Amino acid sequence: MRPIGVSALLALFACHESTAVEPLIIAGRWTFTEVLTDDLHGITCTSTGVYDIEQIGATFTGSYTQTGQCEDQNGDTRDNPGHGPLTDGRVRGLAIRFAIPPTCEYDGLATQDRLSGNGLCELNDGVQTYKYFGTWEAVR
Repeated sequence: MRPIGVSALLALFACHESTAVEPLIIAGRWTFTEVLTDDLHGITCTSTGVYDIEQIGATFTGSYTQTGQCEDQNGDTRDNPGHGPLTDGRVRGLAIRFAIPPTCEYDGLATQDRLSGNGLCELNDGVQTYKYFGTWEAVR
């Protein structure tokens, strides 16, 4: 039997050592912008607002408030205000994920001063289903 080298022994020890990393702290107020589009129906919604995030470990919740406007392919616009809970938030490494109930999900990357990624909102008005997909960004 060959003896195990020091580097192999250290590598083996490192595999069994806890690799838990403290999650990035994102608690606080963030100003966000987003642009979500339903290509099938030719509608684009642009919103700005704030996220107020409360964090415990790698999970977070909070609230949002927004103003915005949606424009259809004919140039007709309608206001798109909103407010409510931010739920199911998770931070893992630099990855972030959360929901705006009942129909929107967001994921992306987080740094100390910037959150950004993709968003998907699926709405049904009883006649049609609208699927909005696009990008969002938030800064402190």
